[in-house]
Amino acid sequence: AAITENQFAGGYLQINDATGEGNQYLIQSNSAVALSGTSITITLAEPIRVALTSSSEFTLVSNPGWKVVETTTLKPPVGVAPIPVTASYFFWNQTGGIAPVLTHGTPGAGYKVDQSKEIAGAIKAYATLTLIDVGYMIETGVDTEYKPVMLTLDR
Repeated sequence: AAITENQFAGGYLQINDATGEGNQYLIQSNSAVALSGTSITITLAEPIRVALTSSSEFTLVSNPGWKVVETTTLKPPVGVAPIPVTASYFFWNQTGGIAPVLTHGTPGAGYKVDQSKEIAGAIKAYATLTLIDVGYMIETGVDTEYKPVMLTLDR
């Protein structure tokens, strides 16, 4: 698949096998690649700690905030946008602290909350079906209203 310029910026280069395995490096930037199998230039934010060999295997990991969308499909939550965001725009993504979050259902104060599978961008009482801990309610939730949630995604 094609890779856009800086698609992996803020993500990681992980060495997963052979020489250097277990090391992880923050990616500062990357070149664009039109087709798979073509060379890519990766600029790291720090020097390589262990000299890699041709047998070293690696994985490129995107920044979790790359191309985020509101969805009811279970994906790892990455935060809450404090304002509506137009597609393809940058935004500040809150991952910790108290935030007003769209509530699905009426989770009680102190209850853990996770991603709603029915309402995109909403949270609901923690359920055994999703198990994606977003945080906990500060007050009792009110269905379809924004209520204070202590986000714990940065832990």
